[in-house]
This record gives sequence, C-alpha cells and structure tokens, in this order.
Amino acid sequence: MVFTGIIKETGIIKSKKAISVGLEFEIACPLLNPLLQIDDSLAVNGTCQTVVKKTSESVTVQTIKTTLIKTNLGQLNVGDSVNLEPSLRFGSGVEGHIVQGHVNGVTKIAHIEKSSDQILLWLEIDRKWQHQIVREGSIAIDGISLTISHLEDDRMLFACSIIPHTWENTVMKKYKLGTLVNIEVDILAQYVARMMKFSNKKEISLDWLQQQGF
Repeated sequence: MVFTGIIKETGIIKSKKAISVGLEFEIACPLLNPLLQIDDSLAVNGTCQTVVKKTSESVTVQTIKTTLIKTNLGQLNVGDSVNLEPSLRFGSGVEGHIVQGHVNGVTKIAHIEKSSDQILLWLEIDRKWQHQIVREGSIAIDGISLTISHLEDDRMLFACSIIPHTWENTVMKKYKLGTLVNIEVDILAQYVARMMKFSNKKEISLDWLQQQGF
C-alpha cells in the first residue's frame, strides 16, 4: 500500500486492549469511517495498519509486537489523538510524497520554535538513517509529509518548518520536548543508500543514477 503523507483526519483512541499478537486499537474517525471497509489499509501515525473491524463510528486495527517495538503506537492510550490517512487510490493525485507506512524508527523532539507564520520543529537524528536524509529532502513524521529545512549533522539534529494549519490539524499540536515521533525516511533515499552500500561508488553522479534505473 502507498500513502502520501497528507493527513485526512485526527482520530481518537476509544479502546486499547492486549491480544495474542500485540495490541488492538479502536479508533473513532467520523470523517473517514464511511470511506473505510474491513481489510482496507490505514496509516495510523504513519504506520500502515489493516482495518479488522468496523462500527458506524469507529474502526479497529491490530498492531503486532514488531511494529510496537519500532513505532510509538504502543505508547498510545485511550483518549489520545492519532494521525489518519487511508491508502492512495489509483487515479488520485500525490499531494505530498510517496510514503509506505513502513516506519524506520522513532526519534525525540529536541526543540520547538514558534513564530507568527511557522513552527520550526527540531528533532534528533538517529545514526541508522542519518546518511539517508538531506536538506530540502522529504521525510514523514507521524505520517505527515514534510520537507527538511535545516540539517545539522554535527549536533545530530534536523528541523522541519511547519505551517500553522498543519500544526493545528494534526497530532503536532500536542507535541512537546521529548515526545517520541515515528520517522519514515524517503524511500528513494533508502534505495540509493542500499545501492551505494553494495557498489564501489563513493560519489553519486547523474550517469550513475541513470544506470541504476532512476
């Protein structure tokens, strides 16, 4: 399944219970509910999940233990808000960037700078994906498609500039220092990094990218 990082609704966790494979979440989502069916894919804070149950007001997803380890879903409690995005339909426009819903890991919010026209969100860099992010590149934070506006490798920090609309209409409005957020690095960057790892190339050129099929 593919997503675009454009949040369609912030749902509310109605219930959370342990099951044999992990956790089961019931999510109230009145706007998306009529559009969702059982077996549909739904990104929850940027994590691809499958709708396994549905009522007139909510949907239920089941999160396996491996996903709970890699994401922030295990920290969710009843009453918490979550970013929701249904999977991209054929023929729909790609408004953000290609997001798979395969979270690379979590990181902490290091600093929040607010001004009248934007919020600058600073986050810690994990060495596992440090080489896969670039200034002006795309990244998904809790499923939100964003552009990296600042990159400081020496401080192991990067930042994204957030417009007030995005801040107020997603789970971002509840962010504070130390909040754990899900990170998905741009899939193209992941492919290039892997190809570089298994080749003898030390530098990327246009010719080399074309030879690799880009």
